[in-house]
Amino acid sequence: MSGVKAVFQTWFGSLEFEFSDSEELKRKLRLVKAIVEEASAMGLEGMLRVKQVLEADRRSRVLYIPEKGSEVPNLLEGIVELSVDGPVIVAPEKAKLSQYEAIGLVLYASEGQISDPKTITLLLRNSGIKVSNTSARLKEMAKTGKVFKPNPKEALWKLSAQGQLWVEKTILPKLREATL
Repeated sequence: MSGVKAVFQTWFGSLEFEFSDSEELKRKLRLVKAIVEEASAMGLEGMLRVKQVLEADRRSRVLYIPEKGSEVPNLLEGIVELSVDGPVIVAPEKAKLSQYEAIGLVLYASEGQISDPKTITLLLRNSGIKVSNTSARLKEMAKTGKVFKPNPKEALWKLSAQGQLWVEKTILPKLREATL
């Protein structure tokens, strides 16, 4: 393939990408930067979990990482609505969601898929869902690789690529089937 080639040396190995032109390189570098930051924040244990999920998912060749202007809102139609405070779960079967699934769905629908525990708790309360100790649930979700802290010094949590897949392939279909 002719074009632009980019090689990144990271603590977990070398990443090599080829692009058709410099404009594509610029667009994709933002995505690559986010993935590398996420991987660094997750540590080796988290990376191994993501690798296992991606290898299992490789058969279908589906890896969706939403970008600005993507079709995420269409995926959430009838399940989440935006309020003044942020996304609120409105699905009729929301009572069947576990606390983890509700947190994952709120993060998925949040701008940048990032939020703090207080905001998540408020949004879940506004959705009519009780969650005990949101911070503890987020820490447990981090152990399974579904969320991570982009900056360990801040209280913000972000949905990981594995978490995005989990919401898209498990939680959303579960809620869609219930509404049909």
